[in-house]
Amino acid sequence: AISPEDLMIVLSYGSEAEISDMVKKAKIKFVNEHHHRSITQLTKGAKAGRWKTYVGTGATTKEVQRATKEELYDWLYAYYSEQQTTFACVFEMLMVYKLTALNRKPKTIEDDRCNYHRFIPSSFSAKRIDTINKDDVATLIRNAVITLRPTPEALKRMKQIISQTFDYALDHDLCTSNPAARIDLSCYYKDCNLTRKADEDKAFSDRELELLSGYAYKRSTNPHALMMLLSAETGMRSAELAALKWEDIEDNYIHIHRQQLYENGLDGGTRRITYVDYNKNERIFPDDGRRFPITPKITAILKMARLLGPGEMMFHDKGKREVSKDSYEQYLARACTALGISTTNNHAYRMALNSRLIAMGLPSTDRALLLGHDAATNERFYTLTDRRRLDNISQIMHQYALEAGVNDCEHRGADNSAIA
Repeated sequence: AISPEDLMIVLSYGSEAEISDMVKKAKIKFVNEHHHRSITQLTKGAKAGRWKTYVGTGATTKEVQRATKEELYDWLYAYYSEQQTTFACVFEMLMVYKLTALNRKPKTIEDDRCNYHRFIPSSFSAKRIDTINKDDVATLIRNAVITLRPTPEALKRMKQIISQTFDYALDHDLCTSNPAARIDLSCYYKDCNLTRKADEDKAFSDRELELLSGYAYKRSTNPHALMMLLSAETGMRSAELAALKWEDIEDNYIHIHRQQLYENGLDGGTRRITYVDYNKNERIFPDDGRRFPITPKITAILKMARLLGPGEMMFHDKGKREVSKDSYEQYLARACTALGISTTNNHAYRMALNSRLIAMGLPSTDRALLLGHDAATNERFYTLTDRRRLDNISQIMHQYALEAGVNDCEHRGADNSAIA
């Protein structure tokens, strides 16, 4: 390998012709590695003797002609050099790096790409990354906020993708700074989508749970309906339900320790189902999942699931094929719509179960243990304060006020008699 010292010697003592020849050969090698179309010389017509090739793909394909082969190579070198350092190209390099070097899951890459295409327009993607400054990034973010109205969380993901791309470029000497690092997102939050779902829209009410259970029991030969029933009793995530095996049923507990995921290849190829031996909250540090007590209701649901027929997976169709989490979520959404229930996601079962566990008197640490997250998450995101609880709160307050009022009256009466 040529050391920096060797290169300095060549530049200092090599002749101009020798250095020029080295540069020429390096450019030709660079073009041949990036340009995969044929380069041909015209032999007929008024342009005979000129050299041509094509660049781009699909609708962007265009013909390029130059008088000599060397001029054409010079043009192609400039073209691919610029392409290699556009923001879009560096982002794709980052995706490859995340997948191959950082061991990120294909699902992570897919999510990054979706967010990228949602927020980053082609005009920004086409810019050379070393020419982008803080004003460019600020304008990009402002335009996204005004036109797309993302939530603050989505805006944070947008900035994260931009900043990660610049950091990768910095590490590979493709730019000299990360202008996104100096952007203060708090300036934009006021124009984000700040609407929040009311807590009663996050969890199924008792009445809605009754309707859904009735709907599912009538269709108990359908694995999706049984997944609804088990979700109501355990608060399992849809990916956990779809990954449940009969071997996970212990004497007194369901061992919940895997989930179903989708994987796309780096090239965005065919989407396929895969399974991992950890839950959502254990992605970084797998810890054998969690266990949920088998209640009499759960026992009845498991007996109905046995009637689906033999198979490794608890929930499968007649052909013993696995049930996907997507198909279950679609089934649940259709059931909710048919019953006139506005909340249509499986997470509403988890939220509703947490509320029932509160009513049972279980502390947040125990509820978190059953649902598979930490106590702080339970208190922040799962403990509801919706209007459905106000009636109960109102009764408690009125009863307290009534008793306090009686005591106060008795006390005042005693005081008055003493005065009299």
